[in-house]
Amino acid sequence: MSLLKYINRVQRMHDLITREATGSSEEFASKLDISKSMLMIDLGELREIGAELEYCRIKRSYCYKRPFTFIVGRENRQIIGGENFYQFCPSPIALDWQPLTLYCRDY
Repeated sequence: MSLLKYINRVQRMHDLITREATGSSEEFASKLDISKSMLMIDLGELREIGAELEYCRIKRSYCYKRPFTFIVGRENRQIIGGENFYQFCPSPIALDWQPLTLYCRDY
């Protein structure tokens, strides 16, 4: 999968979670056109960068336990999330422009 497709998918996940419009895990995976197992992997990766997620049976949606911001930019910054700090910079050789940087901030 290309980096841009992955970033778009994670942004879509974040949007659905923020709007509390994911539905069940099966519905959520279907909305993203991925398998349920891939959804669980992606949710785990969001948790690794500090997103505190839970499934609310009343809302029938995955929700953030506390505010969480997901930003993708072209500056060379750190991913910030909870106690974890990661740097994600693809090779500048692979792209014609500045490396993409994925960073998250929780409040």
